[in-house]
Amino acid sequence: MKQIVPSDLAINILGFSAKIDSNSIESLVTTISSEERQRAELFRSKLDQAMFICSRSVLRRIFSIQLGFSPQNVPIVINEFGKPCLQGENCKIEFSISHSSGSVLIAFTFGRKLGVDLEEISSEICNVDRAFFAGNELKILESEKQGQREMMFCKGWTMKEALLKAMGVGMLYPPSSVSISDVLLKKTGVFYMVADPRNESRWLVQSLGLYHDVFMAAIACEENGDSPAVTLTEVNPVTLERIA
Repeated sequence: MKQIVPSDLAINILGFSAKIDSNSIESLVTTISSEERQRAELFRSKLDQAMFICSRSVLRRIFSIQLGFSPQNVPIVINEFGKPCLQGENCKIEFSISHSSGSVLIAFTFGRKLGVDLEEISSEICNVDRAFFAGNELKILESEKQGQREMMFCKGWTMKEALLKAMGVGMLYPPSSVSISDVLLKKTGVFYMVADPRNESRWLVQSLGLYHDVFMAAIACEENGDSPAVTLTEVNPVTLERIA
């Protein structure tokens, strides 16, 4: 597999499906840590369990190839906000994981904070807690015509959540305090600047648009003067081989 974390000028995203057979899941369990195996056993949903096992196994095997550790011994820890990260001399390698309805995205970069989000498009997305969006964002979203509203709500949700992940605060910070109203109606596939209300730092956020026709995805990262190139590669979660 190619170098996954080339520099801070690139974001590489791996996409895959966790809807695989039970024998494959059992083989992947052997590549994750004992703590992760214990966490996996707590999932009531088999699909949620599969997404967790697949995402952690792919992550560990990628880092095993890149860093020279055995998969089980890759030094992944959970920070105070519940986000997994690398520990030690490789801590500048940044990654972010998101999954929805059996599909998984893992984004990688170097030296800049990163967040990715993936959500299935459904009518339920329009019923999310309105406190998630700022007032000016809601005006834009609710002005959309029926049929397009679900798409726009999902676009707004993924961009906002990717941004909160990159900021490192997740849902512990009031989502409505961060506004993306200026970029909601702009085209996908382009990074746009968003100010951090906590300080003078700035972030880049990009809607990746439709993923497999039924999902919406977004990526966000720390702004450091350049917009990184984004690539998305589909892989087989068991073999890590690229899917054409």
